Amino acid sequence: MWQSAALLGMVLTFTLALPWKLVSPALAVVALVLGALVWSGSRGVDRSGSSRAAAGAGSALALVGLTVGLLPALLWNETAAFERCTGSAVTVRAQHECAREFTRVVEERTGVAQLGG
Repeated sequence: MWQSAALLGMVLTFTLALPWKLVSPALAVVALVLGALVWSGSRGVDRSGSSRAAAGAGSALALVGLTVGLLPALLWNETAAFERCTGSAVTVRAQHECAREFTRVVEERTGVAQLGG
């Protein structure tokens, strides 16, 4: 149950502004630790294996969330510029321009083409 709460918090904090986005990877680590504790603690106790399966699935989700949650930290300046841009964008067209510029900068910095671009 606590792992699920940490995962829910992780997902909900993806949308926060910097520096609060960093709560997401912290909650992912908490979910990973809780998953490991459930995994090791349920050995031999839960014959059906449902708690181990849930802990494994939650840990896999936490690993994905950790990866996604660390990206804004690795691209801190770019993410901050994008948040400033979208915060001041009044029209949908201006918001799309912010997204295009962010995508361009991320592609330039990482050398990885983004989807849909």
